[in-house]
Amino acid sequence: MAKTRLSLYSSYYPDTRVDSAAVTNYGGIFPYLDLMLLTGLSKSADDLLPGSHLNGWRPSQYLSALLAMNLTGGDCVDDLAKLESDAGIELYMSVISHSIGADSKRFRRGGDRSFPSLTSMREWLENYHNDEEDGKRGYGSAFIPSPNDALRGLREVNRRFASVAHDLMQKRGDRCVSRATLEIDATFVETQKRDALRCYKKFDAYSGLTVRWNETGMVIWEELRDGNVPPSYRNAEALEESIRWLNEKRGVKDIWVRSDSAAHQADVLRTLSEWKMAGEACPVKFAIGYVKSREFREAVQKVPNGEWTSMGEDRACSRYEVAEVTYVSNKEALMKAPPFRHIVVRRACEQGTLPGLGAREDESGDEETMEIRGRSYHIHAIVSNIEGWSAREIAEWRNERCGHGEAVHSILKSDLAGGQLPSNRFGVNAAWWSIVVLAHNLHALLEMLALPTNLVGSRFKRLRFHLINVPARLVLHSRRCMVRYFQPAAWRIVRDIRIALEAFSPSKGLIASASM
Repeated sequence: MAKTRLSLYSSYYPDTRVDSAAVTNYGGIFPYLDLMLLTGLSKSADDLLPGSHLNGWRPSQYLSALLAMNLTGGDCVDDLAKLESDAGIELYMSVISHSIGADSKRFRRGGDRSFPSLTSMREWLENYHNDEEDGKRGYGSAFIPSPNDALRGLREVNRRFASVAHDLMQKRGDRCVSRATLEIDATFVETQKRDALRCYKKFDAYSGLTVRWNETGMVIWEELRDGNVPPSYRNAEALEESIRWLNEKRGVKDIWVRSDSAAHQADVLRTLSEWKMAGEACPVKFAIGYVKSREFREAVQKVPNGEWTSMGEDRACSRYEVAEVTYVSNKEALMKAPPFRHIVVRRACEQGTLPGLGAREDESGDEETMEIRGRSYHIHAIVSNIEGWSAREIAEWRNERCGHGEAVHSILKSDLAGGQLPSNRFGVNAAWWSIVVLAHNLHALLEMLALPTNLVGSRFKRLRFHLINVPARLVLHSRRCMVRYFQPAAWRIVRDIRIALEAFSPSKGLIASASM
Protein backbone atom coordinates (compact mmCIF):
# COMPACT_ATOMS: atom_id res chain seq x y z
CA MET A 1 0.00 0.00 0.00
CA ALA A 2 1.41 3.39 -1.03
CA LYS A 3 2.37 5.80 1.71
CA THR A 4 0.01 8.75 2.22
CA ARG A 5 -0.75 11.18 5.02
CA LEU A 6 -3.32 8.74 6.39
CA SER A 7 -0.88 5.83 6.32
CA LEU A 8 1.15 7.61 9.00
CA TYR A 9 -1.62 6.67 11.42
CA SER A 10 -2.82 3.29 10.09
CA SER A 11 -2.50 0.88 7.16
CA TYR A 12 -4.83 -1.83 5.83
CA TYR A 13 -3.64 -5.29 4.72
CA PRO A 14 -5.27 -8.68 4.28
CA ASP A 15 -4.18 -11.10 7.00
CA THR A 16 -3.02 -14.27 5.23
CA ARG A 17 -1.97 -15.96 8.45
CA VAL A 18 -5.58 -16.43 9.62
CA ASP A 19 -7.79 -18.89 7.77
CA SER A 20 -10.78 -16.80 6.70
CA ALA A 21 -12.88 -19.96 6.48
CA ALA A 22 -12.55 -20.36 10.25
CA VAL A 23 -13.76 -16.91 11.33
CA THR A 24 -17.38 -15.77 11.46
CA ASN A 25 -18.96 -12.35 11.93
CA TYR A 26 -22.15 -13.88 13.30
CA GLY A 27 -21.10 -15.91 16.31
CA GLY A 28 -24.41 -15.26 18.06
CA ILE A 29 -26.59 -16.92 15.41
CA PHE A 30 -26.12 -20.37 16.96
CA PRO A 31 -28.61 -19.97 19.87
CA TYR A 32 -31.32 -19.44 17.25
CA LEU A 33 -30.14 -22.59 15.49
CA ASP A 34 -30.41 -24.44 18.81
CA LEU A 35 -34.00 -23.27 19.11
CA MET A 36 -34.86 -24.25 15.52
CA LEU A 37 -33.62 -27.79 16.17
CA LEU A 38 -35.38 -27.93 19.53
CA THR A 39 -38.76 -26.96 18.05
CA GLY A 40 -38.52 -29.10 14.90
CA LEU A 41 -39.01 -26.09 12.67
CA SER A 42 -37.05 -27.63 9.79
CA LYS A 43 -39.20 -30.76 9.77
CA SER A 44 -42.40 -28.69 9.73
CA ALA A 45 -41.09 -26.73 6.76
CA ASP A 46 -40.28 -29.90 4.80
CA ASP A 47 -43.72 -31.35 5.59
CA LEU A 48 -45.79 -28.32 4.62
CA LEU A 49 -43.89 -26.22 2.09
CA PRO A 50 -43.28 -26.80 -1.67
CA GLY A 51 -41.00 -29.76 -2.30
CA SER A 52 -37.49 -30.06 -3.74
CA HIS A 53 -36.67 -27.36 -6.24
CA LEU A 54 -33.66 -26.33 -8.30
CA ASN A 55 -30.70 -28.68 -7.60
CA GLY A 56 -32.75 -30.54 -5.01
CA TRP A 57 -32.77 -27.92 -2.25
CA ARG A 58 -35.30 -28.67 0.48
CA PRO A 59 -37.87 -26.14 1.75
CA SER A 60 -36.25 -26.04 5.18
CA GLN A 61 -32.95 -24.93 3.62
CA TYR A 62 -34.62 -22.03 1.83
CA LEU A 63 -36.52 -21.05 4.97
CA SER A 64 -33.45 -21.32 7.22
CA ALA A 65 -31.44 -19.08 4.90
CA LEU A 66 -34.13 -16.38 4.95
CA LEU A 67 -34.46 -16.61 8.74
CA ALA A 68 -30.68 -16.16 9.10
CA MET A 69 -30.82 -13.16 6.77
CA ASN A 70 -33.54 -11.53 8.90
CA LEU A 71 -31.77 -12.17 12.20
CA THR A 72 -28.40 -10.85 11.01
CA GLY A 73 -29.82 -7.60 9.64
CA GLY A 74 -30.33 -8.25 5.92
CA ASP A 75 -33.42 -6.96 4.16
CA CYS A 76 -33.33 -8.34 0.59
CA VAL A 77 -32.54 -11.56 -1.27
CA ASP A 78 -29.21 -10.15 -2.50
CA ASP A 79 -28.00 -9.93 1.11
CA LEU A 80 -27.79 -13.73 1.13
CA ALA A 81 -24.62 -13.44 -0.98
CA LYS A 82 -22.75 -11.92 1.97
CA LEU A 83 -24.02 -14.58 4.36
CA GLU A 84 -22.96 -17.40 2.07
CA SER A 85 -19.29 -16.46 2.38
CA ASP A 86 -19.39 -16.44 6.20
CA ALA A 87 -18.04 -19.53 7.93
CA GLY A 88 -20.52 -19.31 10.80
CA ILE A 89 -23.55 -19.12 8.53
CA GLU A 90 -22.15 -22.02 6.50
CA LEU A 91 -21.95 -24.08 9.69
CA TYR A 92 -25.49 -22.94 10.58
CA MET A 93 -26.79 -24.18 7.22
CA SER A 94 -24.75 -27.39 7.40
CA VAL A 95 -26.31 -28.29 10.75
CA ILE A 96 -29.78 -27.65 9.32
CA SER A 97 -28.97 -29.85 6.31
CA HIS A 98 -27.62 -32.61 8.56
CA SER A 99 -30.70 -32.48 10.82
CA ILE A 100 -33.03 -33.12 7.85
CA GLY A 101 -30.78 -35.73 6.23
CA ALA A 102 -29.62 -33.54 3.34
CA ASP A 103 -26.03 -33.15 2.14
CA SER A 104 -24.22 -30.17 0.70
CA LYS A 105 -24.85 -29.79 -3.02
CA ARG A 106 -22.10 -30.64 -5.48
CA PHE A 107 -22.13 -29.21 -8.97
CA ARG A 108 -20.87 -30.56 -12.27
CA ARG A 109 -18.68 -27.50 -12.74
CA GLY A 110 -16.97 -28.19 -9.45
CA GLY A 111 -17.41 -26.93 -5.91
CA ASP A 112 -20.04 -27.59 -3.29
CA ARG A 113 -22.28 -25.37 -1.18
CA SER A 114 -24.77 -25.57 1.65
CA PHE A 115 -26.57 -22.35 0.70
CA PRO A 116 -29.19 -21.90 -2.09
CA SER A 117 -28.18 -19.45 -4.81
CA LEU A 118 -29.97 -16.14 -5.27
CA THR A 119 -31.64 -17.37 -8.45
CA SER A 120 -32.83 -20.53 -6.78
CA MET A 121 -34.18 -18.54 -3.83
CA ARG A 122 -36.17 -16.21 -6.07
CA GLU A 123 -37.61 -19.15 -8.00
CA TRP A 124 -38.64 -20.81 -4.75
CA LEU A 125 -40.47 -17.66 -3.60
CA GLU A 126 -42.41 -17.66 -6.88
CA ASN A 127 -44.19 -20.83 -5.68
CA TYR A 128 -46.25 -18.70 -3.30
CA HIS A 129 -47.83 -16.48 -5.97
CA ASN A 130 -51.39 -17.23 -7.07
CA ASP A 131 -51.73 -16.11 -10.69
CA GLU A 132 -55.45 -16.91 -10.80
CA GLU A 133 -56.23 -14.38 -8.06
CA ASP A 134 -53.81 -11.66 -9.11
CA GLY A 135 -56.03 -10.28 -11.88
CA LYS A 136 -58.83 -9.53 -9.40
CA ARG A 137 -56.79 -6.93 -7.53
CA GLY A 138 -57.35 -3.25 -8.18
CA TYR A 139 -59.05 -0.08 -7.05
CA GLY A 140 -62.74 0.11 -6.26
CA SER A 141 -63.03 -2.83 -3.85
CA ALA A 142 -61.28 -4.31 -0.83
CA PHE A 143 -59.97 -7.57 -2.25
CA ILE A 144 -57.45 -9.99 -0.73
CA PRO A 145 -56.15 -12.71 -3.08
CA SER A 146 -56.81 -16.22 -1.82
CA PRO A 147 -53.58 -17.93 -0.78
CA ASN A 148 -52.46 -20.99 -2.71
CA ASP A 149 -51.49 -24.26 -1.03
CA ALA A 150 -47.87 -23.15 -0.61
CA LEU A 151 -48.78 -19.92 1.20
CA ARG A 152 -51.31 -21.70 3.39
CA GLY A 153 -48.57 -24.19 4.26
CA LEU A 154 -46.20 -21.40 5.24
CA ARG A 155 -48.79 -19.93 7.60
CA GLU A 156 -49.37 -23.39 9.04
CA VAL A 157 -45.61 -23.66 9.72
CA ASN A 158 -45.91 -20.56 11.87
CA ARG A 159 -48.98 -21.97 13.61
CA ARG A 160 -47.18 -25.24 14.37
CA PHE A 161 -44.21 -23.33 15.69
CA ALA A 162 -46.51 -21.34 17.99
CA SER A 163 -48.00 -24.61 19.25
CA VAL A 164 -44.57 -26.06 20.07
CA ALA A 165 -43.59 -22.76 21.69
CA HIS A 166 -46.69 -22.88 23.88
CA ASP A 167 -45.82 -26.43 24.94
CA LEU A 168 -42.29 -25.36 25.89
CA MET A 169 -43.62 -22.42 27.90
CA GLN A 170 -46.02 -24.71 29.73
CA LYS A 171 -43.11 -27.00 30.52
CA ARG A 172 -41.73 -24.19 32.65
CA GLY A 173 -43.76 -24.09 35.83
CA ASP A 174 -43.38 -20.33 36.20
CA ARG A 175 -44.44 -19.60 32.60
CA CYS A 176 -47.58 -21.71 32.26
CA VAL A 177 -49.63 -19.72 29.75
CA SER A 178 -53.34 -20.12 30.50
CA ARG A 179 -54.51 -16.67 29.36
CA ALA A 180 -54.37 -15.14 25.90
CA THR A 181 -54.46 -11.38 25.45
CA LEU A 182 -54.86 -10.75 21.73
CA GLU A 183 -53.78 -7.47 20.15
CA ILE A 184 -54.98 -6.90 16.58
CA ASP A 185 -53.53 -4.11 14.50
CA ALA A 186 -52.72 -3.19 10.90
CA THR A 187 -49.77 -1.34 9.39
CA PHE A 188 -48.80 0.06 5.99
CA VAL A 189 -45.56 -0.93 4.26
CA GLU A 190 -44.70 1.96 1.96
CA THR A 191 -43.24 0.82 -1.34
CA GLN A 192 -42.58 1.89 -4.91
CA LYS A 193 -43.55 -1.42 -6.51
CA ARG A 194 -45.48 -0.74 -9.71
CA ASP A 195 -48.34 -3.08 -8.74
CA ALA A 196 -48.81 -1.57 -5.26
CA LEU A 197 -52.08 0.30 -4.62
CA ARG A 198 -52.48 3.65 -2.88
CA CYS A 199 -53.66 3.67 0.72
CA TYR A 200 -55.84 6.28 2.43
CA LYS A 201 -52.69 8.03 3.67
CA LYS A 202 -51.96 8.86 0.02
CA PHE A 203 -48.91 6.74 -0.74
CA ASP A 204 -48.43 3.39 -2.50
CA ALA A 205 -48.24 0.58 -0.01
CA TYR A 206 -49.07 -2.91 1.07
CA SER A 207 -50.88 -3.52 4.35
CA GLY A 208 -50.14 -6.13 7.00
CA LEU A 209 -52.70 -7.25 9.59
CA THR A 210 -51.42 -9.15 12.62
CA VAL A 211 -52.89 -10.72 15.74
CA ARG A 212 -50.33 -10.90 18.56
CA TRP A 213 -50.55 -13.15 21.62
CA ASN A 214 -49.21 -10.85 24.29
CA GLU A 215 -48.33 -13.47 26.92
CA THR A 216 -46.03 -15.28 24.50
CA GLY A 217 -44.93 -12.27 22.44
CA MET A 218 -45.71 -14.15 19.20
CA VAL A 219 -47.85 -13.26 16.20
CA ILE A 220 -50.34 -16.11 15.74
CA TRP A 221 -52.24 -14.70 12.74
CA GLU A 222 -51.00 -12.55 9.88
CA GLU A 223 -52.12 -11.48 6.44
CA LEU A 224 -50.66 -9.23 3.77
CA ARG A 225 -53.10 -7.03 1.86
CA ASP A 226 -53.08 -4.32 -0.77
CA GLY A 227 -52.73 -0.72 0.38
CA ASN A 228 -56.31 0.17 -0.56
CA VAL A 229 -57.73 -2.46 1.82
CA PRO A 230 -59.01 -0.66 4.97
CA PRO A 231 -57.38 -1.60 8.30
CA SER A 232 -60.82 -2.60 9.61
CA TYR A 233 -61.41 -5.16 6.84
CA ARG A 234 -61.79 -8.77 8.03
CA ASN A 235 -60.97 -8.01 11.66
CA ALA A 236 -63.78 -10.27 12.83
CA GLU A 237 -62.50 -13.20 10.75
CA ALA A 238 -58.94 -12.74 12.02
CA LEU A 239 -60.05 -12.72 15.65
CA GLU A 240 -62.45 -15.62 15.15
CA GLU A 241 -59.75 -17.84 13.59
CA SER A 242 -57.26 -16.93 16.32
CA ILE A 243 -59.68 -17.53 19.19
CA ARG A 244 -60.92 -20.81 17.72
CA TRP A 245 -57.31 -22.04 17.36
CA LEU A 246 -56.59 -21.12 20.97
CA ASN A 247 -59.74 -22.87 22.19
CA GLU A 248 -59.53 -26.05 20.14
CA LYS A 249 -55.81 -26.59 19.59
CA ARG A 250 -54.21 -25.05 22.67
CA GLY A 251 -56.98 -25.41 25.26
CA VAL A 252 -56.86 -21.73 26.22
CA LYS A 253 -60.27 -20.51 27.39
CA ASP A 254 -59.43 -17.24 29.16
CA ILE A 255 -59.14 -14.88 26.18
CA TRP A 256 -59.02 -11.06 26.15
CA VAL A 257 -58.84 -8.66 23.21
CA ARG A 258 -57.64 -5.04 22.97
CA SER A 259 -57.46 -2.90 19.87
CA ASP A 260 -57.75 0.59 18.44
CA SER A 261 -60.93 1.92 16.82
CA ALA A 262 -60.31 -0.03 13.57
CA ALA A 263 -61.87 -3.05 15.32
CA HIS A 264 -64.92 -1.08 16.46
CA GLN A 265 -67.40 -2.90 14.25
CA ALA A 266 -70.73 -4.47 15.04
CA ASP A 267 -69.65 -7.92 13.84
CA VAL A 268 -66.47 -7.79 15.97
CA LEU A 269 -68.37 -6.79 19.12
CA ARG A 270 -71.02 -9.42 18.42
CA THR A 271 -68.44 -12.17 17.77
CA LEU A 272 -66.57 -11.46 21.01
CA SER A 273 -69.54 -10.85 23.31
CA GLU A 274 -71.53 -13.85 22.02
CA TRP A 275 -68.60 -16.31 21.81
CA LYS A 276 -69.41 -19.91 22.70
CA MET A 277 -67.31 -22.93 23.61
CA ALA A 278 -68.82 -26.41 23.35
CA GLY A 279 -72.26 -24.80 23.04
CA GLU A 280 -71.91 -22.78 26.24
CA ALA A 281 -71.64 -19.00 26.44
CA CYS A 282 -68.02 -17.94 26.98
CA PRO A 283 -67.78 -14.21 26.12
CA VAL A 284 -64.36 -12.82 25.28
CA LYS A 285 -63.38 -9.79 27.37
CA PHE A 286 -62.35 -6.79 25.28
CA ALA A 287 -61.43 -3.11 25.36
CA ILE A 288 -61.64 -1.54 21.91
CA GLY A 289 -61.30 2.04 20.73
CA TYR A 290 -64.71 3.60 20.15
CA VAL A 291 -65.70 5.46 16.97
CA LYS A 292 -67.60 8.40 18.47
CA SER A 293 -70.94 9.29 16.91
CA ARG A 294 -72.63 12.66 17.32
CA GLU A 295 -74.98 11.24 19.96
CA PHE A 296 -72.07 9.81 21.90
CA ARG A 297 -70.24 13.16 21.88
CA GLU A 298 -73.34 14.81 23.26
CA ALA A 299 -73.43 12.22 26.07
CA VAL A 300 -69.76 12.93 26.85
CA GLN A 301 -70.46 16.65 27.23
CA LYS A 302 -73.15 15.90 29.83
CA VAL A 303 -70.80 14.01 32.19
CA PRO A 304 -70.56 16.09 35.43
CA ASN A 305 -67.14 17.42 36.37
CA GLY A 306 -67.24 15.47 39.62
CA GLU A 307 -67.22 12.13 37.78
CA TRP A 308 -63.90 12.77 36.03
CA THR A 309 -61.01 11.17 37.94
CA SER A 310 -57.26 11.49 37.40
CA MET A 311 -55.36 8.69 35.65
CA GLY A 312 -52.45 8.95 38.09
CA GLU A 313 -50.38 11.09 40.39
CA ASP A 314 -47.18 11.39 38.35
CA ARG A 315 -46.71 14.29 35.98
CA ALA A 316 -47.50 12.36 32.79
CA CYS A 317 -50.67 10.63 34.01
CA SER A 318 -52.03 13.58 35.99
CA ARG A 319 -52.82 15.36 32.73
CA TYR A 320 -55.37 12.68 31.84
CA GLU A 321 -58.83 12.22 33.31
CA VAL A 322 -61.17 9.29 32.85
CA ALA A 323 -64.93 8.87 33.24
CA GLU A 324 -67.62 6.35 32.35
CA VAL A 325 -70.43 7.45 30.04
CA THR A 326 -73.94 6.03 30.16
CA TYR A 327 -74.73 5.31 26.53
CA VAL A 328 -76.10 2.53 24.33
CA SER A 329 -76.10 2.74 20.53
CA ASN A 330 -78.81 1.24 18.34
CA LYS A 331 -76.50 -1.53 17.07
CA GLU A 332 -75.39 -2.45 20.58
CA ALA A 333 -79.00 -2.66 21.76
CA LEU A 334 -79.66 -5.46 19.25
CA MET A 335 -76.84 -7.68 20.54
CA LYS A 336 -77.50 -10.62 22.86
CA ALA A 337 -75.12 -9.40 25.54
CA PRO A 338 -75.23 -7.21 28.63
CA PRO A 339 -74.85 -3.48 27.91
CA PHE A 340 -71.28 -2.49 27.16
CA ARG A 341 -69.31 0.03 29.18
CA HIS A 342 -68.24 3.26 27.47
CA ILE A 343 -65.14 4.91 28.91
CA VAL A 344 -63.72 8.28 27.92
CA VAL A 345 -60.20 9.57 28.54
CA ARG A 346 -59.62 13.31 28.13
CA ARG A 347 -56.61 15.63 28.23
CA ALA A 348 -56.82 19.39 28.27
CA CYS A 349 -55.53 21.05 25.07
CA GLU A 350 -52.85 23.67 25.51
CA GLN A 351 -53.42 25.11 22.02
CA GLY A 352 -57.18 24.88 21.73
CA THR A 353 -58.84 23.03 18.87
CA LEU A 354 -56.35 22.48 16.05
CA PRO A 355 -57.46 22.31 12.39
CA GLY A 356 -58.44 18.79 11.35
CA LEU A 357 -59.05 17.50 14.89
CA GLY A 358 -62.47 19.00 15.46
CA ALA A 359 -65.61 16.87 15.60
CA ARG A 360 -67.39 16.04 12.36
CA GLU A 361 -71.13 15.91 12.01
CA ASP A 362 -71.39 12.13 11.68
CA GLU A 363 -68.55 10.46 13.60
CA SER A 364 -64.83 10.69 14.31
CA GLY A 365 -61.91 8.32 14.71
CA ASP A 366 -59.85 7.21 17.65
CA GLU A 367 -58.79 10.74 18.61
CA GLU A 368 -60.43 14.12 18.28
CA THR A 369 -60.62 17.50 19.98
CA MET A 370 -63.93 18.70 21.37
CA GLU A 371 -65.31 21.44 23.60
CA ILE A 372 -66.54 20.50 27.06
CA ARG A 373 -67.96 23.35 29.10
CA GLY A 374 -65.96 25.99 27.27
CA ARG A 375 -62.61 24.17 27.32
CA SER A 376 -60.92 22.10 24.59
CA TYR A 377 -59.95 18.48 25.31
CA HIS A 378 -58.32 15.65 23.41
CA ILE A 379 -60.77 12.77 23.65
CA HIS A 380 -60.28 8.99 23.44
CA ALA A 381 -63.17 6.57 23.92
CA ILE A 382 -63.22 2.85 24.74
CA VAL A 383 -66.01 0.28 24.57
CA SER A 384 -65.60 -2.71 26.86
CA ASN A 385 -67.46 -5.62 28.45
CA ILE A 386 -65.01 -6.03 31.34
CA GLU A 387 -66.82 -6.05 34.68
CA GLY A 388 -65.33 -5.54 38.11
CA TRP A 389 -62.63 -3.13 36.89
CA SER A 390 -62.68 0.61 37.32
CA ALA A 391 -62.71 2.85 34.25
CA ARG A 392 -59.08 3.78 34.96
CA GLU A 393 -57.98 0.14 35.11
CA ILE A 394 -59.60 -0.63 31.75
CA ALA A 395 -58.00 2.41 30.13
CA GLU A 396 -54.56 1.55 31.51
CA TRP A 397 -54.85 -2.07 30.42
CA ARG A 398 -55.82 -1.11 26.88
CA ASN A 399 -52.98 1.42 26.70
CA GLU A 400 -50.44 -1.37 27.26
CA ARG A 401 -50.91 -2.43 23.63
CA CYS A 402 -49.06 0.71 22.52
CA GLY A 403 -45.77 -0.80 23.66
CA HIS A 404 -46.50 -4.30 22.43
CA GLY A 405 -49.14 -4.90 19.77
CA GLU A 406 -48.26 -1.72 17.87
CA ALA A 407 -44.50 -1.96 18.45
CA VAL A 408 -44.35 -5.34 16.72
CA HIS A 409 -44.94 -3.63 13.36
CA SER A 410 -41.96 -1.36 13.91
CA ILE A 411 -39.86 -4.46 14.62
CA LEU A 412 -41.11 -6.29 11.52
CA LYS A 413 -40.51 -3.32 9.21
CA SER A 414 -37.40 -1.70 10.72
CA ASP A 415 -35.49 -4.38 12.63
CA LEU A 416 -36.32 -7.25 10.28
CA ALA A 417 -36.91 -7.37 6.51
CA GLY A 418 -40.63 -6.59 6.49
CA GLY A 419 -40.11 -3.04 5.29
CA GLN A 420 -38.43 -4.11 2.01
CA LEU A 421 -40.74 -6.33 -0.02
CA PRO A 422 -38.83 -8.23 -2.73
CA SER A 423 -41.20 -8.47 -5.70
CA ASN A 424 -43.98 -6.99 -7.81
CA ARG A 425 -45.90 -10.23 -7.39
CA PHE A 426 -48.35 -10.23 -4.52
CA GLY A 427 -47.90 -13.86 -3.44
CA VAL A 428 -44.12 -13.50 -3.21
CA ASN A 429 -44.51 -10.48 -0.94
CA ALA A 430 -47.11 -12.31 1.17
CA ALA A 431 -44.66 -15.21 1.68
CA TRP A 432 -41.87 -12.74 2.52
CA TRP A 433 -44.09 -11.12 5.17
CA SER A 434 -44.93 -14.53 6.68
CA ILE A 435 -41.24 -15.46 6.91
CA VAL A 436 -40.46 -12.14 8.61
CA VAL A 437 -43.21 -12.88 11.15
CA LEU A 438 -41.70 -16.34 11.72
CA ALA A 439 -38.27 -14.78 12.35
CA HIS A 440 -39.88 -12.48 14.92
CA ASN A 441 -41.60 -15.42 16.61
CA LEU A 442 -38.35 -17.39 16.73
CA HIS A 443 -36.73 -14.55 18.62
CA ALA A 444 -39.81 -14.06 20.83
CA LEU A 445 -39.56 -17.69 21.98
CA LEU A 446 -35.83 -17.38 22.67
CA GLU A 447 -36.59 -14.26 24.70
CA MET A 448 -39.20 -16.08 26.76
CA LEU A 449 -37.12 -19.21 27.40
CA ALA A 450 -33.46 -18.33 27.60
CA LEU A 451 -32.45 -14.75 26.85
CA PRO A 452 -30.62 -13.01 29.73
CA THR A 453 -32.77 -10.64 31.74
CA ASN A 454 -30.78 -7.55 30.76
CA LEU A 455 -31.51 -8.21 27.06
CA VAL A 456 -35.21 -9.05 27.36
CA GLY A 457 -37.27 -6.43 25.55
CA SER A 458 -34.30 -5.10 23.57
CA ARG A 459 -34.71 -4.14 19.95
CA PHE A 460 -32.65 -5.99 17.33
CA LYS A 461 -30.18 -3.14 16.95
CA ARG A 462 -28.98 -3.73 20.50
CA LEU A 463 -29.23 -7.52 20.23
CA ARG A 464 -27.02 -7.58 17.16
CA PHE A 465 -24.45 -5.46 18.96
CA HIS A 466 -24.36 -7.69 22.05
CA LEU A 467 -25.30 -11.13 20.77
CA ILE A 468 -25.80 -11.86 17.07
CA ASN A 469 -23.12 -9.93 15.17
CA VAL A 470 -20.14 -10.89 17.34
CA PRO A 471 -16.88 -12.40 15.99
CA ALA A 472 -15.98 -16.01 16.67
CA ARG A 473 -13.58 -18.66 15.43
CA LEU A 474 -14.56 -22.18 14.39
CA VAL A 475 -12.25 -25.02 15.39
CA LEU A 476 -12.70 -28.66 14.32
CA HIS A 477 -11.82 -31.04 17.14
CA SER A 478 -12.75 -34.71 17.58
CA ARG A 479 -15.22 -34.50 14.68
CA ARG A 480 -17.02 -31.66 16.46
CA CYS A 481 -17.01 -27.97 15.71
CA MET A 482 -16.04 -25.72 18.61
CA VAL A 483 -17.15 -22.09 18.44
CA ARG A 484 -14.58 -19.90 20.20
CA TYR A 485 -15.65 -16.36 21.07
CA PHE A 486 -13.14 -13.51 21.19
CA GLN A 487 -15.28 -11.46 23.60
CA PRO A 488 -15.87 -12.93 27.08
CA ALA A 489 -19.17 -11.03 27.40
CA ALA A 490 -20.54 -12.63 24.20
CA TRP A 491 -19.37 -16.07 25.32
CA ARG A 492 -21.15 -15.73 28.67
CA ILE A 493 -24.43 -14.77 26.96
CA VAL A 494 -24.28 -17.73 24.55
CA ARG A 495 -23.28 -20.10 27.33
CA ASP A 496 -26.20 -19.03 29.56
CA ILE A 497 -28.65 -19.39 26.66
CA ARG A 498 -27.35 -22.89 25.89
CA ILE A 499 -27.71 -23.94 29.53
CA ALA A 500 -31.29 -22.64 29.64
CA LEU A 501 -32.25 -24.39 26.38
CA GLU A 502 -30.69 -27.69 27.45
CA ALA A 503 -33.39 -27.93 30.13
CA PHE A 504 -35.98 -28.32 27.36
CA SER A 505 -33.96 -30.65 25.13
CA PRO A 506 -34.58 -34.41 25.30
CA SER A 507 -30.94 -34.99 24.31
CA LYS A 508 -27.81 -33.10 25.25
CA GLY A 509 -25.54 -31.31 22.85
CA LEU A 510 -27.79 -29.67 20.29
CA ILE A 511 -25.01 -28.33 18.08
CA ALA A 512 -21.43 -27.21 18.31
CA SER A 513 -20.01 -26.44 21.70
CA ALA A 514 -19.23 -22.86 22.63
CA SER A 515 -16.01 -21.92 24.33
CA MET A 516 -13.49 -19.13 24.69
